[in-house]
Amino acid sequence: MNSSNRISHFSFYIPTLLTIVVFGGCKENSTVSIQSSTTNNTPVVVSTTNAFTYAIDASAYTASTAYDLTFSTDSLACTLAVGSYVSGNASMYIRDSMNSIVFHDSVTTNKAIVITQASKGIPRRFILSCNNFTGKISFVLSRNP
Repeated sequence: MNSSNRISHFSFYIPTLLTIVVFGGCKENSTVSIQSSTTNNTPVVVSTTNAFTYAIDASAYTASTAYDLTFSTDSLACTLAVGSYVSGNASMYIRDSMNSIVFHDSVTTNKAIVITQASKGIPRRFILSCNNFTGKISFVLSRNP
C-alpha cells in the first residue's frame, strides 16, 4: 500500500473511529459489529440507544444488510458521507416500527449531506443494499438534542 492510499484510508477511518468513541463510549446496550478481517468490504457498525453509525470501505461490494435500531425519539440528526466513489450503487432506508420510511437515500456519486428532522417516525431499522458498489460510505444517525 503506497503512502497516498494509507492517507486516504487514514482520513476515512479517523472520523469513523471518533464517531465510535463518541457514541459508543460509556453507554449501556452498545453493540459493535465488525464482520470480517479484511480491509475492504468490512462494515463497522456501532449501535447504541439513540445513536447508530455504519461505515464501509467497499470494493465491488454486493450485499443487503439490516440492523435493528434503539431510538426513543423522532427528533433526529443524520449525516451521510460518500467518498472515493468509483462504481455501482447503494440504497439505504431507515424505517419505523410500522415499516414507514423515516429516511431514504440512493448513492451513485460522491456526496455529503446533513439532515435534521422530526415527526417522521421513531427509527427501528437500518437497511442498506449495495450492488457492485466501490467507494466509502459513512452514515451516522443520532438523536437531535
